[in-house]
Amino acid sequence: MELCHEFGVSRTPLRNVLKILEVEGLIELVPHIGAVVTPFDSPDLAEKLDVMSGLEQLAAVRIAQLRPPEALSEIQRLHSEMNLAALDTDRTRYYALNDEFHRAIVLGSGNATLSKMHETIMWHVSRARNFANEQEVLGVRAAEHHTQIVEMILSGDAEGARLAMRTHLDDVISNILARFGPEQTIDSETGNDAA
Repeated sequence: MELCHEFGVSRTPLRNVLKILEVEGLIELVPHIGAVVTPFDSPDLAEKLDVMSGLEQLAAVRIAQLRPPEALSEIQRLHSEMNLAALDTDRTRYYALNDEFHRAIVLGSGNATLSKMHETIMWHVSRARNFANEQEVLGVRAAEHHTQIVEMILSGDAEGARLAMRTHLDDVISNILARFGPEQTIDSETGNDAA
């Protein structure tokens, strides 16, 4: 009832949304308890990050091939703002722009199915990414990876864009998984190790 009141909806639409979230694997509907955010473990997280990486590599290839002017401008703008945020060590702004940057590449691929799949997988990995980002020192290295991605996309080098994205995401994924260890379960409420 609290959620119904907060969102200004009746119980039926809220139940429908909760069922969709359950199908997506984001919550579990437990009888006599209600909706519980699902925890995830390291192997499950690794699989989801691998899918995210594959989708973003494909997006990098497609946008480098298509080179849509509006998407390229947006990617350059976001990249410039990310560099400024990194110089200012404004981690909140940097990581918000980082999310927009990666999403702009996916959207710029012109593939609606890819975009939808990416959006869905991001719901699963964003908790872990945000937790790992809080632990990382914001440095020039992250900006360098993004520079290579931008350069390859702008030059129309599809394979170079894929490799630059893969190199970047391999590093990101390693950092995320290092935070959680091989067999840990991530608490659904805090994002911390629940073991």
